[in-house]
Amino acid sequence: MRGVVRTFGEFELAEYQGIEYSPTGYENPDTTITVLVLNEPADLVGHATSNLQGYVNFRPVTLIRLSKDEAGGPYEGKEVTLEYDQDKMWWPSGTDLPLGQPYVAEYTILP
Repeated sequence: MRGVVRTFGEFELAEYQGIEYSPTGYENPDTTITVLVLNEPADLVGHATSNLQGYVNFRPVTLIRLSKDEAGGPYEGKEVTLEYDQDKMWWPSGTDLPLGQPYVAEYTILP
């Protein structure tokens, strides 16, 4: 999966997704969220948080939240390849940002 690693503030990410306010109900200026902004929308497979035994299709995916804090790291702003196991990808059931996009718990970033 190719894309660019970007770190957003909570309000900034909501705005990037076309949302006028943070869907979490609060906006903490100290909160940062690191995502992979995909080069192209993709259909992905992973778990729904409410269904740990089965898989769901995520489509279209344009952002993947990264569980590790890559903010300010060597990949910030760079195009990279993300390798992950679909067993470690989850579709959030709440209003976490990025809204309606999956997150991955374990992964490897390759230049």
